[in-house]
This record gives sequence, structure tokens and C-alpha cells, in this order.
Amino acid sequence: MTVSKSSRFEIFKRDRFTCQYCGRQPPQVILEIDHVVPSSKGGLENTNNLVTACFDCNRGKGAIPLGVQKIGESRREEIELFREKQEQVEAYEKFLLEQKEAEAKTIQELNEYWSSLCDNKYVLSEKGLLSLSKFLKGLVPLEIKEAMDIAANRVSQDNMASRFKYFCGVCYNKIREKSGDTSWRTFKEVQRYFVNKPVGSGYHKGDQLHEFCRVYPKELLIRAIDIAFGKRISPNSSYWRAFCEALEALTGDEIL
Repeated sequence: MTVSKSSRFEIFKRDRFTCQYCGRQPPQVILEIDHVVPSSKGGLENTNNLVTACFDCNRGKGAIPLGVQKIGESRREEIELFREKQEQVEAYEKFLLEQKEAEAKTIQELNEYWSSLCDNKYVLSEKGLLSLSKFLKGLVPLEIKEAMDIAANRVSQDNMASRFKYFCGVCYNKIREKSGDTSWRTFKEVQRYFVNKPVGSGYHKGDQLHEFCRVYPKELLIRAIDIAFGKRISPNSSYWRAFCEALEALTGDEIL
């Protein structure tokens, strides 16, 4: 391998010290650099063609503990592997520390931004800071600031608990949408359609309706709502139950 040690560790850092084949990390495994396209087949010595791989995946040796010497393996190679493992563990720990320090700095900046939207009268509690840490796993800081802006525009700072709850809701929606889960947006549209019907009660089970939005297309749910509100409901029944019955009839699934 012609990759220098400094270049290897940059690739390790890029790949978050994780084997791109099996997902293991130091100190569980020792890492190496692998060619996506082998050199023998014209693979280039550039970062786009190099990935992090563990010793086992790269050399096809199976899950052999580093302390177990393979037949024909020299003592010198065993010592070199041990030293390499130590260096990688140290570099990985340094990487994790850098990540932690960078996250702490970002959380502090976000906390200051939140305070600026509250006339610098409020900062986030410990629980709020933990929420920021969680959101940073799925969103970039700019997206979190956008969620803060939305919450500040929608909810008065006279009720900071509600503003924070609204902010969290926006962040969760952003994370769901980025993951491809659009059910929350569908739920809001279907829920609005249900409660804004001109007759009857707006009573509904939000959690169950949201689950329906994960399973069934919006058009089908709207049709079931129209069928339900097109009926005459007895005093002992509800439009929600009529909606569930209509959905059951349309899908053939057991709803109630």
C-alpha cells in the first residue's frame, strides 16, 4: 500500500474510523485502507478509490483474534499489528474527543441563538441542551436555527414551554422528512380535513390517525372521511368510529 500514514488517518477520519464493509470500529478491530477498484484492475491511488476496511474484511482472514498467530506469520508482523492497533485506538479516541468538543461548541452557539430570539431573557435548560444534542444527529445547525425561527414566529415568549415544544416538533418533522418518512405531513393534512368538516364532532384519536397515515395513502383516508361524514350518526356513535368503519370497508383490514 503506497498510502502514507497521515493520509491513511485522514481516510479513517473521513469514514469515522468505521470499516465500510462490516461497520466495526477500534479497538474491536484493526483498520486498513482498501481499494474500491483494485490496483490490478486499474484502480487509482486517490481518496475516492480508497475506503476504510478492517483487517478481516480487507484480507479475508475471518474473525481471527489479533493475539492468535496464524501459521507462517512472523513475530515481527504480529508486533507491527499490535503497534498499529494502539495507534489507531489513540487516533480514534482523539477523533471522538474532537467530535465531542465540536458538538459542545455548536450546542453553545445554538443556545445563544435561542436566547437571542427571546430578547436574551431565556436560555435552554439541561433537558433542552440534551434535545439539541439529539437533533444534531439528524440535522445541521442551520436547520435547527430555522426550526427555532419558526417556533419564535408561531409561539409567544410568554409561554416558553410551548415554544420549546413547538420547536422540538419542527425538528422531529424535519428529521422524519429527511429520512423519507412523510407520514407526519400527511397526518397534519388529513387531521385538518377531518376536524374542519362542517358537521359533527372533531373528536379523533391522533396517534391512531397518524399510524393510518403511515400505512394508507392520503387519498384513501380522505375518501373514508367523506364517507363517514356523509352518514347520519346516532347519538351513541361518532364520526371517528364511522371513519374507521369506512376505512375498514375500503381496505378489508381489521381497524376496530
